[in-house]
Amino acid sequence: ASVHVFPLDFTTEEAMAIASKIMEKVAKKPPVVAPPPPPPPPVVLPVVPFEERVEKLISALKDQTGIFSWETIERIYG
Repeated sequence: ASVHVFPLDFTTEEAMAIASKIMEKVAKKPPVVAPPPPPPPPVVLPVVPFEERVEKLISALKDQTGIFSWETIERIYG
C-alpha cells in the first residue's frame, strides 16, 4: 500500500486513525425499527332486536312437537 502525505502532513494511516476517532464521536443513527402493526378493526356485531333474540331462544327450547318442555331445558343445560 502506498503512503500518501496529505497537505497537513498526515500519513494515510494517521488520517484513517483520526477519521475513526471522529466517527466514534459522531452520533450514530438509531436502528431502523418497523412501525407497529395497525390495530385490528373493531368487531361489529349485528344488532338483533330483543324480541327476535327472545323468539330464537324460545324456539331453541321447544322440543320437536313445538311444546316447551322442562326435558328440553334439561337436555340443553344438563
